[in-house]
Amino acid sequence: MKSYVFCLSLVLVSLAPRAGAQSNSTESVSLAGEVELGGQSASGLIVVLASAGGLDRRSDVHADGAFEFPDVPSGEYELKVTTLHGGVIHSEYVSLQLLRNHLSVRLRRQEQERPASGTVSAARLQHKVPSKARKEFEKGLEAARKNDSAAAIGHFAKATELDPDFMEAHNNLGVQHLKCDGNETALEEFQKAVELDPAALSPHVNLALVLLRMDRPSDAEAAARKAIRLDGSNENARYCLGVALLQQQKSTSEALDNLQRASETIPRARLAIADTLAKRGDVERAKKELRAYLNSGSPPDRRSVETWLAELQ
Repeated sequence: MKSYVFCLSLVLVSLAPRAGAQSNSTESVSLAGEVELGGQSASGLIVVLASAGGLDRRSDVHADGAFEFPDVPSGEYELKVTTLHGGVIHSEYVSLQLLRNHLSVRLRRQEQERPASGTVSAARLQHKVPSKARKEFEKGLEAARKNDSAAAIGHFAKATELDPDFMEAHNNLGVQHLKCDGNETALEEFQKAVELDPAALSPHVNLALVLLRMDRPSDAEAAARKAIRLDGSNENARYCLGVALLQQQKSTSEALDNLQRASETIPRARLAIADTLAKRGDVERAKKELRAYLNSGSPPDRRSVETWLAELQ
């Protein structure tokens, strides 16, 4: 049986609102996107947005992979990719208050047989989340948007009690514990999420993040490499791998390459690059990275970085 592995390139590691994001649930957005299938035709696939209210919105995927939803109320949805016969081959919770108005779904087709044992992502995604667990999860998302981690933890924890196999709830519960410095608990939740769905990207990235925070760079490296195998374009995974390698004082060139790939999205990567370059005596390139960091927006540690730059002059 042929299987599909999906990766939503805009999966959120932490479900927290972007700066300036609107919270008005009545606002509508136009959502467009594409399904990438390694050059193969995507005809026959359907993208479904399922709301808690039971109203499903559907969009046929064109041969070139394009799909669109012209007028969708912002809110929380379960995004599903199905076959023409209704078979669910991917499911992910998304917030149209948090995503940009373009969603890219990349697929790669695997020709090998599915393993006879072990956790298979497609099988997990066919698991139906009980309505009570889903409601608690949605309440958790709402609390997270309000930066109320205590309430979010309560709702996500209840969702996992109602449905122990609810991977997204375990992942988001871990995120909230991580925000509250509950590293050990966050680690347990991310490990559970990875166990439930080894093909899910976010838990692997989050696992690498918490392992770095716990000063376990070797384990963080392993988690980051698994995330990169799932999606080589993920900047968070690249950042974690780069930092983990530097902390172990190994593969400096690989570390710098990964940090450079992450630097456009994660400006702090430039600080690690600059520190490494300065220690190697490459002062000019280090200064260039520091200037790029200072020009990336409004970094909270601007003064200390400006002082650092002045000392390198």
